[in-house]
Amino acid sequence: FIAMAAKPEVGLVLLGFGGANKSFAELVVEKEEELPFRPRIRAICTGKSGVAVTELNEAVDLCAALKDGVASLPSARPGVLGLTPEQTVELLGELKRRGDVQVVVEGIPSAHKDAEPALSFARAALGLGLHYVTANKAPVARACDELKASALANQCQFLFESACMDGVPIFNMARHCLPHARVTGFEGVLNSTTNMILEMLEQSPSKSFADALKVAQDQGIAEADPSADIDGLDAAAKCVVLARALGLDPQASMDCVHPLEAIRDVTAATIAETLPDRWKLICRGKSIAGRAQLSVTLEKVPVSSPMHGLASSSSLLTLQTDVLGPLTLIQSEPTLRDTGFGLFADVCAAAAYAAAAQG
Repeated sequence: FIAMAAKPEVGLVLLGFGGANKSFAELVVEKEEELPFRPRIRAICTGKSGVAVTELNEAVDLCAALKDGVASLPSARPGVLGLTPEQTVELLGELKRRGDVQVVVEGIPSAHKDAEPALSFARAALGLGLHYVTANKAPVARACDELKASALANQCQFLFESACMDGVPIFNMARHCLPHARVTGFEGVLNSTTNMILEMLEQSPSKSFADALKVAQDQGIAEADPSADIDGLDAAAKCVVLARALGLDPQASMDCVHPLEAIRDVTAATIAETLPDRWKLICRGKSIAGRAQLSVTLEKVPVSSPMHGLASSSSLLTLQTDVLGPLTLIQSEPTLRDTGFGLFADVCAAAAYAAAAQG
C-alpha cells in the first residue's frame, strides 16, 4: 500500500465579488477535484457587499457565497458591508502575517487615469510577497514594469491574463509558447461594445446610435457609463497593456496612443454607404527604436481581412513577431466565464510557482 500525498493548500484572498471573481469562484468549485492543489478562500473583501475573513487555516464556503452573498457567510464581519482601500491594504498585511495566504485575486473597477484602488492593492500585495492576479487592465497599463519588478524582488508573480481579451491566453502564450521570439507589433479589434454597436447599426439601419447603445447596455456588454468604450479609451488602455506586457515598450502610456478615435458620430447611413466593407475600431501597435507607436482608429475593413467577419462582442488580435508569420487569436462572443477562466489560469500558474519554490 502506497499512501497518496495530500494536495498542498493554496490560500486565496478575493478582492471584489462581482462578475469576474464570481465566475472565477464558479470555476474553482467546478474544477477543484482536478487541481493538483487545494484552493482555499481565506477572505472575500468587497466595497459594499460584505467582508468575510475566516479563522486561521479555515476556508470560505464558495457555494454559499455564490448562492447567498458574502454578507450572509458565517465568517462575514457583522455590520461591515465594505472596506476602504486603506483597510483592505491593512487586511492584506494581517493575512500575510497569519501565514495561510499566498495569492490575491482582484477583480474591481479602477479609474483609467490613476489605476486606483487596484494599483495600491497590487503594490501592497507584491511588496508582501503575495502573488497578485488581476482582471484589471488599469494597473497593467500604468505600472506593468514596476509591478513585475516588485514581484521579481519579492519572489512572487504579477499575472493579468484577463486584462485583455478576457481569458484568451495572449500573455501566457507569449510567455510559454514563443521562446526567444520578439513581438514587433499587433493589430486587432479589442473592444466588444464598439464592435457590437457597429454591427447593430449595420444590420438595423433604422436604429440610432443611442438605440444600439441601449441594446448593448441591456445585454450587459456596455457599461452604464459607456464613455470609455465609445470614446476609444478602453481600446487605448489595451494597446498600452499589450505594448508594455509584450515588450514593445515597457514605458508605453496613454500619451503614446495617437490618433485616438471614437465611434460617437457613426450613423447607420454612413455604414450602409460602404458595404460590403465593414467599420471596425482597430487597435494597432509597433515598436520603433524601442518606443511604441500606438493607435485606435475607426476604419473600413475589406472582406479579405480576418477582422471583417467579427460578430457582435467578438474580438481579434494579430501579433507580428521576428520568427513567425502573423499569428491571430480570435475570441467569439465572450462571457464572464471567459474572464473568470483567465483568472483561474493565472491562479493555477501562481500555485505551480509556489509549489516549485517550496521544492
